Amino acid sequence: MSHIESAPTPIQAVHAFTDLYHAENELYHAAARRTGIADSVLLVLYDLTEEDGLTQKQLCLGNGLSKQTVNSAVKRMAEEGYLRIENCGRTSRLWLTDYGRAFAAEHVEPIRQAEQEAMAVMTAEERAELIRLYRTYVDAFGAAIKQL
Repeated sequence: MSHIESAPTPIQAVHAFTDLYHAENELYHAAARRTGIADSVLLVLYDLTEEDGLTQKQLCLGNGLSKQTVNSAVKRMAEEGYLRIENCGRTSRLWLTDYGRAFAAEHVEPIRQAEQEAMAVMTAEERAELIRLYRTYVDAFGAAIKQL
């Protein structure tokens, strides 16, 4: 992880931000590994506990996984009894089974709790500032990408 001075240049800030992004992803990977499930399965469980009945397309958009990765995870999860697939015309909706809900309660909810504990270290003002600054960055990055 790179260390930066108090007033980083834009490139230094990009590197520091990327390092932090990778470190956060590694924390989720470690949590999935401890649970004995693939990262993609953890992300699908995480999203479905937030909102049951999502489509595979919504899962792809929500967590940045490819269609193939989501499809493989969903197939495996359905085979293992975590979710059921409900065909709705041209799309399919995914619903956690009782088994999937119980598994998520045991393995996903502690991750959510850890996220909340980490945020609670900051004051309400710091959390608001973090969100505001991150939104500013994402909006500016999105505008720059559109110019490519």
